This record gives sequence, C-alpha cells and structure tokens, in this order.
Amino acid sequence: MTTPRGQAYTESEIDSLLETIESVLPRCANEWETVRTTHASYYPDLGRTTESLKRKFASLYNAKKPTGDPTCPPQVRRAKRAWEEIKSLLGVVVDDDGMNIGSDDVYDTAEENESDRTDDIAQPPALSAASFPHQMSTPRVSRSAFRNQQSSQFAEMMQLMFARDAAEREREIMRQQEREEREERYRRERAEAEERREQRMQQQMDMMQMMWMTIVKPTKSDEKEKDQEVGKKKSGEYEKEQE
Repeated sequence: MTTPRGQAYTESEIDSLLETIESVLPRCANEWETVRTTHASYYPDLGRTTESLKRKFASLYNAKKPTGDPTCPPQVRRAKRAWEEIKSLLGVVVDDDGMNIGSDDVYDTAEENESDRTDDIAQPPALSAASFPHQMSTPRVSRSAFRNQQSSQFAEMMQLMFARDAAEREREIMRQQEREEREERYRRERAEAEERREQRMQQQMDMMQMMWMTIVKPTKSDEKEKDQEVGKKKSGEYEKEQE
C-alpha cells in the first residue's frame, strides 16, 4: 500500500517516528526496514515507505536552525541529536548535505525538499476532514499496548522453552533409569549364570566321586577275598604237614 502524495505527517506521527529512530538508530537498509515495520504497526493504514520515512527524517535533521536556538522546534532538535548519534556509531565523518544514513543509503536533497514541501502542505481550515478521507490520520496504536503484547509473547516463548527443557530433563532421567535397570538386570543374570555354572561343576564333581567309589570298592573286596583264600590254602597245607 502506497501513501497518497500530499498526505502530511501529523505531529503525533512525527513524534512516533522519532521515538522509533531514537530506539533503533538505523545505519543500514535492514535497520531502516525495522523502523518502517515498527512505524507501520502504529500507523498501519498510512502505508509509509522506507524512503518516505528517510526523507522526513532528513528534512528534520537538515533544518538550518541549530539545536541551541530557543526557537528551534523540539522535533528538529531530536532529529539532529539522533542523526549525530547515528554518525558517531558509523564511525565516519559525514557531510550533512550528503544525507548519508548507512553504508548504501544516499538521498537526493532536491527530491527530498520537494517531497517535504508537498507533505507539509496544511489543509484549508474551511474544509472538514470528512471531505478528504485519505488525509484523515489513522488512530495510533498504543505504544504501551504494543510493548505489553511483545512482553506477553516473550513470556510465552520463555515458558515454552522452560517447559521444553523440563520435558527434556525428565526424558533424560527416564533414560538414565532405564540404563540403570538394564545394568542391574545384566548383573543379576550374570550372577545367576555363574551360580548355575558352579552348581553344574559341583554336580560333576559329585558324579566323579561316586564313580570312583564304585570302581575302588570292588577292588578292595577282591583283594580281601584273595587274602582269605591264600590263608585257607596255607592253613590246609599246614594241617597236611602235621598229619
């Protein structure tokens, strides 16, 4: 949406523009785009372009009256002060006649003066504002309401971040508990397996002992019987000799 030629800036709109510029101190095209979007949030129906805002700001800080002059309008003093701060942030000496704002923003003075003369034409007092609906100032959005909205959005974003962090910590705790349970289960299974192995070894030892006993005992009994038979034979031979 473009602003119709000849639509003048109101005092409240100029104050709002200067307040935004003082807050942003634009030095490049991106920062001037921030100024435009912020200004559009307060005056959405005017459709001021970035070039229009730059020209209006340049017309204020290029005014010939010095800031120390008591007749210098407050808006001009504010614009000159903001322009000096912008130049100091840029770190270069800039000729005010060049109207250089940022590294690639140079304005044409003649076009600016012609545009400002057109923009600042006062409306005839005999005509009502209803006769010129395109020149009626758009109601300004409350700055405090805008800031409250931003604060509310920031608070919601922080709450979402905190909730996300809390959920991530809870998931990490659950993962840690699962790891500990797996390790405990693994240790328990290892202990049970070791116990079963020892039981099998004991059973094998018992079986080997039983087998050894079954092999050794008959051998001893056989030797005993042989000894008995030898004794009988000897006693029989002894009896024969006596006869």
